[in-house]
Amino acid sequence: MSSGRINVRKGTCPVAGCKKETSRLDRHLMTHTELNKTVRRNALEACKRQKILGDLASLRASNPEEPMVSTLDIDEAQDVSDVPPVPEEEVEECSNPGCKAQKKKLQDEVADLSKQIDTLTEALRDVSRKYRLLRKRSLPTPSGQVARVTRTLLSAISSPEEKEGPEQSVAEPEEQEEEGPGPSKKTRTTTMAHPFPDHVPALNQLMEEIQGHWEGVDPTPKLRNNVSSKVFRIKNFLAHMSAGQTNLASFVFLDNRAKIRSWLSFLRQCQISEPTIHHYLKNVLQFLQYIKETPPPTCRLSRVALIGIRRELQNLMRPVRRSVAVHEVAVKQAKEGRLIPKATLRACREAAKKKIPEILDLLESGAERKTQWSFYGHLTAYWASIYGHRCGVFQNLTIQEVEDAHKTGSEGHFVINISAHKTNQAFGAAQLALDKEEYGWLEKFLSLRSTLLGGKDATYFFFTSKAGSCKNLNQYFQEAWASMGLQGTPTFTDVRTSIATHAKNTHCPDDRRKVAQFMCHDTATADRFYALNLNAKQAAEHRRLFETAVAGDEAEPAESTKQATRPKRKSATPQKRPALTSPSASPSTSASSPHASPSQELEVKESTSVSIANLFSGID
Repeated sequence: MSSGRINVRKGTCPVAGCKKETSRLDRHLMTHTELNKTVRRNALEACKRQKILGDLASLRASNPEEPMVSTLDIDEAQDVSDVPPVPEEEVEECSNPGCKAQKKKLQDEVADLSKQIDTLTEALRDVSRKYRLLRKRSLPTPSGQVARVTRTLLSAISSPEEKEGPEQSVAEPEEQEEEGPGPSKKTRTTTMAHPFPDHVPALNQLMEEIQGHWEGVDPTPKLRNNVSSKVFRIKNFLAHMSAGQTNLASFVFLDNRAKIRSWLSFLRQCQISEPTIHHYLKNVLQFLQYIKETPPPTCRLSRVALIGIRRELQNLMRPVRRSVAVHEVAVKQAKEGRLIPKATLRACREAAKKKIPEILDLLESGAERKTQWSFYGHLTAYWASIYGHRCGVFQNLTIQEVEDAHKTGSEGHFVINISAHKTNQAFGAAQLALDKEEYGWLEKFLSLRSTLLGGKDATYFFFTSKAGSCKNLNQYFQEAWASMGLQGTPTFTDVRTSIATHAKNTHCPDDRRKVAQFMCHDTATADRFYALNLNAKQAAEHRRLFETAVAGDEAEPAESTKQATRPKRKSATPQKRPALTSPSASPSTSASSPHASPSQELEVKESTSVSIANLFSGID
C-alpha cells in the first residue's frame, strides 16, 4: 500500500449518488469537479485499500501452501465484527397510527427511488456503451496509417522494381489532405479540453430549459440542428470554466475574466475559423442574457458580476469582428475564381432544355433510379442557371405547389410559389416563372411518379424512397453539369453568385433590385455576399474617372465675388449698410466666400456630397 501501485482502474465510483461502473476509475474521479483534490485522493485511496483487502481475502480462501504472513483482511473483518449491533429490543416503535402510516409511506418512497436508481444506472450504462461504440466507429482512420498499410500490401505483391511507384502514388493523397483548402477544415470537429460536468443537476436542467426555449413549440429539423450547435458551444464554454472548480450549481465559477480570455485562446488553438469563434461568443452572450432574465434557483451570481462577464465577452468580440470582416473579404476573393461566365450559363440552359425531354422518355420506358437522379440534376441546373435560387428552394418544392400553379396559370404562363425557404419571412414565397413547355415537363414527371419508388406517398416534388425531400440535389446538379460537357464543378451558391454579379454589372438599379427581390435577397445582401469585386477592366475604367477629376489647370477665382449680407441686429435706430455684393457674382462663388450665410454653406455642402456620390456611384 505504501508504493501505491494498486490497479483500481475497473470498479464502481465511491462518490455518493454516482455509483458508475467504469474501466478507468482514476479518470472518472477527475470529472467530479465538485470535489476538491483531497477528497478525490482519499476516495481513490479507499478504493485501493478495498482492492487490497479483497485480494488478500481471495488469496486466503484459496488455502495457499505457504502460510500467509499478513492478517490485514482478518483484522479489518474483526474490527467490523467488534461493533456491537443495536439490540432489537432497544428500538422502540411508535404506536401512533399516523406515524406508522408515515413510516410506511417513506419506506415505499425509498424503495421506489431505489428502483429508479437501478433503472437509470442500467440505462446510463447501456447508453454509455452504445456511445463509446458509435464514437469508435465514427473516428476516421488516420491517413498515415492507411498509407502505411497500403504500402505494406503493395510491397508484398509487387516486384522490387515497382515498389517506388505505388509508394509514391499512395503518399500523394496524404499531402493533398494536409495542404488542401477549406473543406478539410470545415469537417474538423472541436473537442472539449475538459468534459462537461453533466453530473450537476442544475446545469443539466438549465441547458434543457434553454434548448426547449430556443426550439419552441414546433421546431423544424434545421432549427433543431441550429439549437444543438448553440447548446454544444455553450457546453464547451461551461466545461472550460468549470474545470477544477467546486460548487458548480451556484454558477460563481463563471466570474473569472482570465479564464474567459484563455477560452478564446483555446478556440484559436483548435484552428477554428474566426466566424465560428464569433458564433461561440455570441451564443455565450445569449446564454448569459437568459441567466440574467431568468436566473436558476441555485444561481449566486450577482447582477454586477453578470455585467462584468458580459462586458468581458463583448470586449473579446471586437477584435473577432475585425477578423470576421477580413475573412469575408478573403472568401469573396476566393469566389472570383469560381465566377461562371455568361456564355457558360447560357450553354447550361440550352443543353438542359434539350436533355430533359429525353430523360423523361427514358423514365416512361422504365429506366433505373439513376435516370430519376439525372432528371433532378438537369431540371435544377436549368432553373438555377435562370433564377439563381438556393438549393433549399428546390428541396422544399412540394407537389401541391406545382399543382396549384396550374390553377393560376394564364395565357401559357405559370408561376410556382415555394413558401418554405430561408428568407420567406422577409421576401415571402420564392417564385419560378415557367412557360407551357417547361410546365409540361413537371406534369409528365408527376404522371410517372406512381411508378417510381416512394412516389405514391411523396409530398415533395424531388422525392426519394423516404418521406423527406431529396438531400443530394447538389450532387445530382454537379453530375448533370459534367454530363453536359461544362467546365468545373460549381455549386448552387456559385451559380447564385455569378448571376448576382452579372446583374450588378448589366442592369440599371431598378432592374437589379427586381432581380435581387426575385432571388429573395436585397441588393445590400448581394453586394456583401454575392456580387464580386470589380474586374481589371472595370477597375481601369474607374481609375480613368479619378484621373479625369484632377486633370486640367486650376480654376481661376472670379474677379468680383458676391458677398452675403449679414443678418440685421435688432436696435432702436436701424442703420443702413452699403451693398457689398455684386449682381454679377455667381451662386457658387458667393457660397465659397468667407462671409457666406449658414444656409448657403449648407447648400454648398449638400451639392458637394451629391457630386461625390455621383462620382463614386460607379464603384459602389
